[in-house]
Amino acid sequence: MKLPLATETHYEKRIRESLFYSQIGQHSGIAVPVCYAAAGEGQGMLVLEDLSSCHFGDESRGCSRLEAEAVVDTLACLHSRWWDDPRLSEFEWLPRYGNLLSQLDKIPQRRDAFFALYQNVLQPESQELALQLGRQHQSVLEQLHQVPETLLHTDAHLDNLAFREAEGKVKAILFDWQNVSRGPAVVDLALFLVSASTQSTGWEQTSLITRYHRALLDQGVRNYPYEKFYADFRRALLRWWIGTVNGFGSPAAQNWTGRQAELAQQTVLHWNTVIRDYQLKELLAD
Repeated sequence: MKLPLATETHYEKRIRESLFYSQIGQHSGIAVPVCYAAAGEGQGMLVLEDLSSCHFGDESRGCSRLEAEAVVDTLACLHSRWWDDPRLSEFEWLPRYGNLLSQLDKIPQRRDAFFALYQNVLQPESQELALQLGRQHQSVLEQLHQVPETLLHTDAHLDNLAFREAEGKVKAILFDWQNVSRGPAVVDLALFLVSASTQSTGWEQTSLITRYHRALLDQGVRNYPYEKFYADFRRALLRWWIGTVNGFGSPAAQNWTGRQAELAQQTVLHWNTVIRDYQLKELLAD
């Protein structure tokens, strides 16, 4: 059972999650926890399926290649099913992914604290990218929204995933839908691959990226060539880097301890590789 939390922000998200389960969940096209009761407006209470028989994802440990493939297939199924679907605009409670200007405006306020917290793992190229980012790059990131919207989980990292094996196959189950929104599909893919590859070994991302794109096309998505898709994927990574600087440099982050603090250090260390491999600095020159 999930009960509403005290703060206004968490309360709004819990209401959104309740509405997701009551209005979309069973029609989402993917495996989500069975919802036995969802009280929406004014309450935000959920009674969900017990997933204790599943294997839960863990960002601090990574995942196997089969698990990563299962998640990529699940995201492609979700996104293709809701691709440019007019019903998305009918859900008045479902926000658009973005608030880009607010995120860009936060960067100058948060990056000094971010640099101080992660100076031991942050490489010069990553620090320079954070220093360069500002409101002037709004147009670069707004190109993400030139593709049709779809339904987004918006928080598709390993800690929000469970895995169930059946008949020799691995099925991924997405839970914690408090941040559900509508927007560009690559947002979910980018976050998952960054979170999953922080500690994972034995698989590389390129094959998963092409697998996802091929699955979109196989399931009916049209007019989204690989070149455009891959450019959007890189922009989505840049968007998540902005979110990482702002979130990990927030006042709350300065009080993180234990697993949360350790995972943040590991994540920033991994971002150095992401920024270099996907040449994110070059996006600012476009």
